[in-house]
Amino acid sequence: MQLKCNRCGKCCTNPTGLRYLDIELFKEDCDKGIPPQMYELRIGGPDDKLIFWMKRKPNGECIAYRHDIPGCSIYNIRPKECRDFTPEHQICRRFNAN
Repeated sequence: MQLKCNRCGKCCTNPTGLRYLDIELFKEDCDKGIPPQMYELRIGGPDDKLIFWMKRKPNGECIAYRHDIPGCSIYNIRPKECRDFTPEHQICRRFNAN
């Protein structure tokens, strides 16, 4: 049975955040139209490398998430990691099981 997205926003409010170890994926997103200002550079990952991190609001939500939609304000050009996040993801399964 394939699960359907119910637009709960748990993927956008996941505290792990969106991060890239690959500069090429970051460049692709910027080429698609995602403003580079939505990202910040941090040191992280298992090797303490520089990573691009989608900025978060003070409450931990992704900067692109909007409650009035509800959902992603850049949905049509959202980053690859977000596109790969499906209702079958463990976070979705955990929240939808309740």
